[in-house]
Amino acid sequence: LEFRRVLFRSGSVLRSGDPAVVSEERRLEEVRPRVRRIFAEHGLKTVLLVQVGGPQDALGVLTLWFPRAMETNDPIVDVAKTIAAHAAVAVSRANALEDRRASEERLQLVSDNVSDVAYSIAVRSDGSFVTEWVNNAFHEMTGWDTHEGATVEHWMHMVHPDDFPSIHEHLLRLLGESRAEVMEYRIIDRQGDLHWVEGRSRSVWSEAEQRVVRIYGVIRDRTEQHRTAEALQALERVRSEEHTSELQS
Repeated sequence: LEFRRVLFRSGSVLRSGDPAVVSEERRLEEVRPRVRRIFAEHGLKTVLLVQVGGPQDALGVLTLWFPRAMETNDPIVDVAKTIAAHAAVAVSRANALEDRRASEERLQLVSDNVSDVAYSIAVRSDGSFVTEWVNNAFHEMTGWDTHEGATVEHWMHMVHPDDFPSIHEHLLRLLGESRAEVMEYRIIDRQGDLHWVEGRSRSVWSEAEQRVVRIYGVIRDRTEQHRTAEALQALERVRSEEHTSELQS
């Protein structure tokens, strides 16, 4: 078994989608001397070529070498078609996985250069979570390394106890359907400092599995904005008290 895009008769197989048989008795004169030597050295009689993939998205040609003569109506041709069909699915899945990995690498490169925490979490069929990736801003915000602290369970431990019920409801809503959620809450970092954060999450629903399979999100540190707002409120209270004191005097 082997894949080759260019092999004798493979061009016609890719164009038509029909299997082709090259036998020693009938068409050996059509092939290259090197191939004829292979036939002679290994006692081969026939090469069967079957297209891998559909007519519009052919991935290559599956070649099977046999020590006996055969025709295109031989039962082994149907077996070869089945093998080629499974091979096409496997190659397509591998290509899709590679495309996804490349996309995630590009996203990781971009996200590592922003100050917000960005993440992707896979949701397993048993309801457990797996962090697929998280950018370096996680360490800057929390003090934890991504490999030791970037899990849903660990993040929940960092949530301020008073905000935990709200976070739990937030997560349940995300797991119920494909939706976007925004909420503000507090976390406690590795050094024990309090941070106000704004979390923006989006869940991805799979029609095939009839459940949420992934959650993407970003988390922004809004501690400085809260401190500024609190300082302005404190200043306003002081001014109000001073104004009241002046009126009373």
